Amino acid sequence: MMKRLMFTKMVQSCGLGEAAAHAKALGFDGVDLTVRDQGHVLPEDVRDGLPAAVEIFRRHGLDVPMISTGVTTGDEVYAKDLFDTAGRCGVKYVKVGYWWLGEEPYGKYLSRFEDAARGVSKIEALAKDAGVCAIIHTHSGACVSAVAAYVRQLLEGRNHDHIGAYVDVGHLVVEGGFNGWVVGMELLAPYLKVVAVKNFIWRSEQRDNYVNWFWKVAPLAAGIAPWPKALEILKAIGFDGYISIHSEYLDANSWNVLSQEECLAQTAEDLRYLDTIGFH
Repeated sequence: MMKRLMFTKMVQSCGLGEAAAHAKALGFDGVDLTVRDQGHVLPEDVRDGLPAAVEIFRRHGLDVPMISTGVTTGDEVYAKDLFDTAGRCGVKYVKVGYWWLGEEPYGKYLSRFEDAARGVSKIEALAKDAGVCAIIHTHSGACVSAVAAYVRQLLEGRNHDHIGAYVDVGHLVVEGGFNGWVVGMELLAPYLKVVAVKNFIWRSEQRDNYVNWFWKVAPLAAGIAPWPKALEILKAIGFDGYISIHSEYLDANSWNVLSQEECLAQTAEDLRYLDTIGFH
């Protein structure tokens, strides 16, 4: 049975005890804990902060099998401490950061891909030493991991006990349109470790001489990612791992910017939707 994690970004303004109480009340099995700048645990405090945070969640009956970080090079001053501490705390998966291309991405991809490949090699070594698995998130936009085929290139030939794919169907649909997301899931199936669950809609705005289209976070049942079909594919793959629920309804990237209370209510509705389509 797939286990549901609450991505703690949705309760970033809450203390750890309050965040744990919200996760428990919503019926989550555990959390995907932010361990990064402005996260629940700061990277420079990870040696003491992560064990303390894990203990708080476990006291509420919640597992912490995953953390989300900003590590991209493996040379960050806190990277080794972060991976080693994750291993000691029983964390299974460490989400790494993003290799962004900047506001003018054309002409930058190949060099950034090489940067990413070097970083992944170092990260894989850190993960192996710590006994954990680093995972690369498929995130739309001007970054190396936006397209599944490129993520597969980064993962090919590596030890997949220690480096794998964190597939975000919503972002794959944003980048992959009608069928590219399906191809993306097939390409990453051999490397799949964790699935991110969110959805989007497209919005537009008129510029001087063209219409600009952009995505907004939407409720799971109301967006462009066809989650019933995605579930069929995950079952065909044989995926039975962790899913991280991303309730990113609190900022300007949301369809409707919600309050914390409204965000929690929408998360409860999203979880009910997952039940109705058999996502368990």
